Amino acid sequence: METTSLLLRAPSANLVYTAAAGPLARAEARWVLGADLGTAPEVRERRVGGMDALEIHASEVASDQGARLLGSRSATLGVLDLVEDDPETPVLRPRNPPDLFRHPADLETILKCPGKTNEQFTALLVNLAADRQTLRAGRGQSLTMLGCDTTRLGELLPARSVDALVADLPYGVQHGARADGTWRRTLREVLRSAADGWRRLLRDGGGFVLAVNRRTLDHDAADEVLAAAGFRILSRDGAFRHHVDRSIDRDVLLAVPTDHPQLEQLSALDADQETDRP
Repeated sequence: METTSLLLRAPSANLVYTAAAGPLARAEARWVLGADLGTAPEVRERRVGGMDALEIHASEVASDQGARLLGSRSATLGVLDLVEDDPETPVLRPRNPPDLFRHPADLETILKCPGKTNEQFTALLVNLAADRQTLRAGRGQSLTMLGCDTTRLGELLPARSVDALVADLPYGVQHGARADGTWRRTLREVLRSAADGWRRLLRDGGGFVLAVNRRTLDHDAADEVLAAAGFRILSRDGAFRHHVDRSIDRDVLLAVPTDHPQLEQLSALDADQETDRP
């Protein structure tokens, strides 16, 4: 039986990000739920009692696995099942998603540098890259910091040792980009230097998510570089596009190796996204 659930969206702490938070949360839900459930569910934005929410239609979300998936979205404040859909006063039943491992709030929310992102966007990137990995379920976590250029990760980590990669490339606005030990302005060169190493690091079934500034690295250029390294971009051009400031027009690229065991299923999700655009 199909279930309709509402995800109440937490307010964003970043005013610039707030305007794009709804469409980004919607795109995240469709990609992540689609990858886990096998097909992308129907997702739309909705206002409930003056609060922003996502309305999700899918039979599988009633299960414990569905509750975990709903509760772990980057902007989820609470999960409610729609019991009676009265346009004026809908009847809602709150759900209790399984507890998920969370870091202390100050670790996740206090800005360590005057950057252009926030904890919700970071969580979105991680969710897109690692939605099938049990990275938080019942396990302790440790952190190892590698003080190196991403193009040299292969020198520090063994091949096929990484489940998912998340990268936020330099935007090339103030500080340029670094490749082969020198400062350069072209992000294409940085990506080309890093992509082969990323491909060797990923385990079977792995993939990566890349945040980019479209003004300095457009979709076609990224696609050309990643294809040469053995990757396929799954997300269409502009799928996660949002304005940051006048010099940063940000998008998110989802990519997997061309021999990924679920390549056809994941590629089909992109067609679902295209037909369900707002």
